[in-house]
Amino acid sequence: MHPPTLGSCLLATLVVAASLLPAQQPTAPHRAVSPRVPIAPPVARDHVCLDAHGDGTVWARGTDWKASFGASGFVFVPFLGADAPRNFPVTVRLQSVRAGSVALPLDLSRAATVAGNTVRMARGAVTECYELATRGVEQKFVVAERPVAGNLTVELAVDTELTAAGHADGTLTFANERGGVRVSEAIAIDAGGRRCHVQAELVADGYTLTVPADFLAAAAFPLVIDPFFLSFSITPGPGSTLYQLPDVAYLAQGDGFYASVFEEIYSATDHDVLVGLTRRDGSSAGFYYVDVSTTTWLAPRVASHLAASQFLCVARVGNTSIGARTIQLAASGSSAVLSLGLPFTIRASATAMDADVGGDSNRTAALPGNYCVTWGESGNVRHALVRTDSLVLVPPNPVLDPVGASAGNPAISKCCGPALPGAQDWMIVWEQDAGANGQDIWGASVHFDGSLSAPAFLIEGANSSDTRPEVSSLTDVFGNVQQWMVVWQRAVPGGPLQPAHDDVWGAIWDGTTPRTGPRNLTALLLRPNFRNQWNPCVETDGMRFCVGFAEKVSTFSPDVEPYLATVHLQGGATMEVTSYPELLNAYVEADDNLQIASERSGGTASTRYMTVWDTRQPSPLLQGCIGAFYRGHLNVPSASYFNHALPGCGAMTLVPSGLPALGETIQMNLVGAQGLPFLFAGFSVPPTSYCGGCELGVDQATAAVLFTNAFTLAIPPDVGLIGLMLAFQGIDVLAPGGCSAPVPFTLTDEIIVLIL
Repeated sequence: MHPPTLGSCLLATLVVAASLLPAQQPTAPHRAVSPRVPIAPPVARDHVCLDAHGDGTVWARGTDWKASFGASGFVFVPFLGADAPRNFPVTVRLQSVRAGSVALPLDLSRAATVAGNTVRMARGAVTECYELATRGVEQKFVVAERPVAGNLTVELAVDTELTAAGHADGTLTFANERGGVRVSEAIAIDAGGRRCHVQAELVADGYTLTVPADFLAAAAFPLVIDPFFLSFSITPGPGSTLYQLPDVAYLAQGDGFYASVFEEIYSATDHDVLVGLTRRDGSSAGFYYVDVSTTTWLAPRVASHLAASQFLCVARVGNTSIGARTIQLAASGSSAVLSLGLPFTIRASATAMDADVGGDSNRTAALPGNYCVTWGESGNVRHALVRTDSLVLVPPNPVLDPVGASAGNPAISKCCGPALPGAQDWMIVWEQDAGANGQDIWGASVHFDGSLSAPAFLIEGANSSDTRPEVSSLTDVFGNVQQWMVVWQRAVPGGPLQPAHDDVWGAIWDGTTPRTGPRNLTALLLRPNFRNQWNPCVETDGMRFCVGFAEKVSTFSPDVEPYLATVHLQGGATMEVTSYPELLNAYVEADDNLQIASERSGGTASTRYMTVWDTRQPSPLLQGCIGAFYRGHLNVPSASYFNHALPGCGAMTLVPSGLPALGETIQMNLVGAQGLPFLFAGFSVPPTSYCGGCELGVDQATAAVLFTNAFTLAIPPDVGLIGLMLAFQGIDVLAPGGCSAPVPFTLTDEIIVLIL
């Protein structure tokens, strides 16, 4: 039993919080995990994605093609399967336009302009115009004025590895054994709508398009020459683009949006990055390309900056650098539009890799605000601040790990915590080679200005192979303490009773002070120790910690299963399970590479998360990215937190509903009152017996007594309340059938509520 003074204070806190909320209707029970949310675009694209770069080049992406337009020409890149060894582009450049033997004046230096789905390049006497459709590109050469008499010939240079061929139907193809590009029969159309066939002829360095003189003599100008570029496939292979390695972040703008970034495999040497925007109801708000060029972007990560209404995506760009792009969100309600800044370089180094980014969830942060980016480079872990205007600020001491150590694979918290500007910190963790003792896990804390608020410190130095660390954001502040959690993968050697396998481990820290010490999460979460658990991730809702991991079912099956669980710190030193692992996807597929973001890390006081992962079917090869929403306490059965302790002795009953979890609400409804209903709320004590079997189990000395038949209680987001038990019981004054003295009354059953 709690002391009366403590009990009164805790209960008063709860009651005051509850009094500020209107009464709510009982909520239906929920699973912890929502139905799966698609985060990748459908195979049949409904629009062309456009991206204008700062160098005057415009990129476009359709269903099975990509193309660029610029001063150097038109580049059409057919999709020949994600397993293609590289891209096989066809570059087409306008060389000359002749009327008879007279060359028309051309200016081939002008950049492309975009209006809707039309790209134009003014070339003097001729305008190149490209109408973009999801199935291909319609190429138009527009001749504004009548030239001198004679055939009109457009000469085009072609640069490609593909083999060119002309066909009897007037089409051209550029192909290899996988497929290639088909250029349709060209048609000339005059201003009056008259049409004629245009002769296409392959020449040494390209091809020509010729409009006959007799058609030109009667034509009304302007005149359009109009072929169409399409991709086609010959060999069987992946029928659609493959997606992998997703990450996710949340931003509390409008009704709130999640941004998921992931790789799209166009060929072995060309991986693009997409961002999918998801509303809180699970519906898609659109897909955008962070990169659609032929430069490969790998392993993207994303974070949000609330005050700037912005995301930042970072990735390894080719073999040369760490690159990034800002993603601006303009949101009103459930409507949102993303716009992308220009790509920029964070670190130009051939050895830079494994980039990760942390954002800022504080609404009052001064602009331009900062992100923190970390990466591995030449055996060191580095970091830099990146402003929301894309300016890279390199801190004075960019190397985080001890000098001389071989370190890498860093991870950073999704945000720098909910503290006021100037008191915020990102947590960074990494793996570090310990020689014969395997790999250790280290960490550091980076202040909002890029300085080290905590230099490198050892997290786990056991004689084992500890790798793939991930770290949560800081929790809310409770008693001047902010916890954070780190998880990692440990290789366990085989023994007489079990084969070699991988487990997931973790620890909860307060600053540089360990609260729990390393814990085997595989054992804590009751997962089979003969299976492999790997690739963990972790995030916080401000109070608890959500842990995700993939589990290999057996060596004889391709099935890898994704799980989420929730843990919390109990009593300041013990890691306890709030919710045991729940399976995200039951299909027999390889579901792996989980990442997770909480709405708390994006600026909302909410207990909800979104997790994303990739799923792979080996035959036929299909690979995509999907997501799900999660609240770890929602799969706890109500019998475990609404406990009927004492029976009632009258007609009135007490009906509980809701969820007694931190940040959630419960409702207590007195039903069937025949007199004046009152509700006792306090701590449970040994019952006091009255007449007729009526027993009161709520401590009368500390109880709050409310004259009501419907009471809503908001549970404050304080981890100190986890495990607290509150008792509720109703009394129906002047009701018959129970006690008669000093006035008639009956009692409902007593319900003890466990705070999750």
